[in-house]
Amino acid sequence: MEELRPQTTLFCAVLAFAIALSMLLRGRRQAHWLFAAFATDIAFWYASQSLYGLFQAPIWVRATGVLTVLLPQFAVHCFQAIVPDPQKTYRSNLGKIATFLGIPMLALVLSPYHEAPLSLGVTYFYVFGLLAAALVSVARQGHKSPSRAVRDRVRFLVGVGVLATTFTLADFLSFLGVHLPPIGAVLSIVFLFALAESLARPRLADLNDISGRLLVATALAFCLAGIFYLFVSVLGRFSTM
Repeated sequence: MEELRPQTTLFCAVLAFAIALSMLLRGRRQAHWLFAAFATDIAFWYASQSLYGLFQAPIWVRATGVLTVLLPQFAVHCFQAIVPDPQKTYRSNLGKIATFLGIPMLALVLSPYHEAPLSLGVTYFYVFGLLAAALVSVARQGHKSPSRAVRDRVRFLVGVGVLATTFTLADFLSFLGVHLPPIGAVLSIVFLFALAESLARPRLADLNDISGRLLVATALAFCLAGIFYLFVSVLGRFSTM
């Protein structure tokens, strides 16, 4: 499976960049720009991993580290733009904390000790902590809303965000030296698309319909990919594929 990672992550990078462009074509509100920045960072993050797998150049390791630090920074502001908050006190504090933590983390990934086990562990928990805090912020604000439609919408967005964060962190393990099959990269793009649709469509009924279709399409895609991989791995041994 590891030999498929550079090609898979490069393809996912192209898809993430396309999703970012499609969001900008739909509108120019703050939420659109923040989502586009978040998706673009994911695109470059996967591209740097792919380029390192293909060329083994140390510069791509540094690039992956920098993009890893920027990932939760964009995510915090993107998730906060989903639900309006008149007071913005909690969000303002979270944004300041993210910026405060991001500066030393950026210095860490650019230092000679960026590949030390302690540095990698700190980076991992930095990403996980900020992403979790951003989702909690959205959930808290949605729970306070008097509108049932807003609460249902926020629950959908938080669910999508949790899934996207889980799969992104699973794929982030490759930055720690734990190489898993590139399923996390594929599913991260799937839920990035779902998050984009949830921002573009105000009606929850439309979102539920999209979620059902997306689930069926994802299952079908993985079935076809599994069949193709079986053909390559089995028939390829006889130099026929």
